[in-house]
Amino acid sequence: PPVRYVVTGAAGFIGSHLAETLQGAGHEVVGIDSFTDYYDPRLKEENAASLDVRRLDLACDELDFSGVDGVFHLAGQPGVRSFGDVFGLYVERNVLASQRVFEAAARAGARVVFSSSSSVYGEAERYPTPEDTPPRPLSPYGITKLSCEHLARAYMSSFGLDVVVLRYFNAYG
Repeated sequence: PPVRYVVTGAAGFIGSHLAETLQGAGHEVVGIDSFTDYYDPRLKEENAASLDVRRLDLACDELDFSGVDGVFHLAGQPGVRSFGDVFGLYVERNVLASQRVFEAAARAGARVVFSSSSSVYGEAERYPTPEDTPPRPLSPYGITKLSCEHLARAYMSSFGLDVVVLRYFNAYG
């Protein structure tokens, strides 16, 4: 039987390519995206054209992952220039949204792959950056992504969430 996946941020560059690849491998994929305007929404619509993408806000809409085998959690508020008035968006769209994804996944017994960021390192001393380099984020974006990593570990320890964290460096296409 096919594996059932949810891909958050499915209208984004990485999310849409991942969802298409999973579908191409014969899996069932449901995308979630809130279509924020950080990137051009028309481009996101094009990315999502061949996918089943549901418009949901992970920070406030109901999340039910019953029957889902795995969740690729790529959604979030990107950008390292995240100081000032926009800080609340980073807390809401990264920390709160991720906590709700982890909660729903733990409740449903779904595995999670969480997309973090190299921004958790701050100014890395060398590249490639060893995984055991102490995180010292210098932006609210990096701070919120590191908070999400800590939440993932807390849900693993407290609720048995099967989760892995990936720290992406620059992605382009």
